[in-house]
Order: sequence, then structure tokens, then C-alpha cells
Amino acid sequence: QSPLCDFMNLPPLPSEITSLKEFIHQSALPCIALSMSCDVPTHPRTSKLGGDADLPAGVDWPTHEGEPLGFLLQLVLSEIGFATDFGLPADGILSFFYDLEECPWDPEVGGAFRVLYSPSVAVTEPVCSLGGSSHLPECAIRFRRGASLPYFGSTALGDFEQLIRSTSSSGVSEDDINDCADAYGSFCADVAQHGSESPDGGPHRMFGHPENIQDEMRAHDPEWVLLLQLASDDSVGMSWGDSGMLYFWMTRSDLAAKNFSNVIMTLQCC
Repeated sequence: QSPLCDFMNLPPLPSEITSLKEFIHQSALPCIALSMSCDVPTHPRTSKLGGDADLPAGVDWPTHEGEPLGFLLQLVLSEIGFATDFGLPADGILSFFYDLEECPWDPEVGGAFRVLYSPSVAVTEPVCSLGGSSHLPECAIRFRRGASLPYFGSTALGDFEQLIRSTSSSGVSEDDINDCADAYGSFCADVAQHGSESPDGGPHRMFGHPENIQDEMRAHDPEWVLLLQLASDDSVGMSWGDSGMLYFWMTRSDLAAKNFSNVIMTLQCC
């Protein structure tokens, strides 16, 4: 294991991509990694996937076209311990809702998804899920410091073949390129799960690089940050299309103002 991997708290670099050590050092971004477990009991006013949402009195369950949205998850920010390092409030609860029946790809702001921020967890009470017949399993969520790498198709990674050729000291064949691509993809997955309590879970994270499946969305714009990436995850029975992911984005100015009403959302899948 290289000193670089020790410094970044990353797993060992595969031999096929040791030439990318400097690139990885320069491009890796910290993130808040999420682990989920349906075997751990959940409680009110704690971070969890599915189940009942904890909402303040007087806050109505979010709806779209007259129908209640499904409850995705809630994140109790004080449980993170280092939330303020990423610009999040130190306390409060973030609640995510989505149309689990139709699962639209690019819903409008204020439409088929919603992100609510309650500054005080203490004033919230459990509200029985109103999201129709589609529900997510209730699972506990744990947080850890993580790292993320730019994924294929992103501006941050660029032309992967050119990157390999420019960092290699000898000739590179097409087979070498393919081997490097496989190794880099596997390394990204290892990085996402490094230190996880659920090593078979999905690459759920807040902030850092998105693991984009199609285009890179807002990742190229420095004003936008990845608020949440929620992946398909067989270990908790969660699927978004064909091995897809949900991505929630917000601007840095809204984050600084604790304004989560302008968050945008995209679903991508294979």
C-alpha cells in the first residue's frame, strides 16, 4: 500500500493503475459515506431509510398532484459528527421524499420530490408513511468519512484512454487500456465501500464526486454540490430502474443559507 493511500485513507491501488497515483491524489474529494442496515433497530428521531418520517407539528406531508409522496430517508445531522466540515448545519434533520410509484427521471423542483429541513430534531414527531403502496424497508443509517473519485464520463476524469497514455512510461495497447479501465472502476467501488459496516451496500454518499451512470449532471459547475447520492442496493431491497441512482444537487449559496427548497433531483440508470 502506497503512502498516498495511507494519506487519503484509501484501499491499496491496483497494480494496473499505479501510474494514476498522482491523478488520484489530486482529484479525490472527501465525502460523507452512508451505510445502511435493516438488521439494526431504528428509533424515532434517528437517521433511517424508509419507515415513518419525523416531522415538526404543523408541517404537512409533501404531496404531488394531490397524492402523497413516498418517504425515502431522514438524516439527523448531529449523528454525522462532522457535518459542518461540509457546510451542513450541525443540528436538525433532513427529510427526503420522492414519487416511489412513478420514479420520474428529472422531476421539477417542488414536484415529484421534496427535501425538508427541520432545524430542531426535538420538535419532530413520527408521522405514519402516507406514500401509497410503495414503501422502502426501514433500515438504520450510519455515517463515516469517505473519499470519492471522478467517474467515467465526467469532466474531472476526462478522456480515460488519454490519461492512461499520458501517465504511462511505456507503450500502451488497447488491452492495457481495457485492463486499466476495469481496475479503475473496481478501485472506485472499493473506495466507496472502504470502512463500510455494510460492504455489500451501494455507494451512498453526501458531497464528493457523483458516480454518474450517464452524463455528469452538475458536477462540472463549482457552484453546485452533490447533497445526496442514493444508489440501488440489493442489501436493503432498494432499486432505481436498472441498477440506477438518485442524485440530489444544491448550490453552495443555498447550502450556506440552509435553504433546501431549491434542491434539484435526477435519476440515472443503465
